[in-house]
Amino acid sequence: AEAMGLSVLIQKYSFVFLMLFLQTLLNSIFVLSNYLQRKDIDIAFAKQFIDITRNKFVDMRSDESFESLNGVVKSFVEEKCSELDVETEFKEKRVARKKRMAGEQSRDERVDDPTRRFKCETYFPVLDTLVTQLNERFNDFCNTVSYFYCIDPAQISEDNKESFERL
Repeated sequence: AEAMGLSVLIQKYSFVFLMLFLQTLLNSIFVLSNYLQRKDIDIAFAKQFIDITRNKFVDMRSDESFESLNGVVKSFVEEKCSELDVETEFKEKRVARKKRMAGEQSRDERVDDPTRRFKCETYFPVLDTLVTQLNERFNDFCNTVSYFYCIDPAQISEDNKESFERL
């Protein structure tokens, strides 16, 4: 019974989309993580690498990026999953009515389009969480590197070297 439930889950378009989406995210995180664990790390470049990764996730948080990935997923499903009976688009779910409290004036807007719902309830929140975590985890590091960037040997010109030597 559990295997049947898993096979039904794997055949959902949202599952395939999430797998390809997470593969994209985890590839970027893997490269960053491996660089940050090296012994010969360049701290100034590490800061730039963190910023590049963060900006990549921020750029992914757009309708255009979502549509691009959705196109990749659709072609993947058509090419690789045609014999497996995998859904070819997001499935529409029954929209539950939200109970209004006494005195409540406004009605919450329900998203009817399954693609838009997935984008708003899954895709964007995952990217928001990633960007927030990168900001929280590396904020102090990036600030410290910015303060000491001027004493990086690669940034010191010949004129400045003479000034430092006189000190």
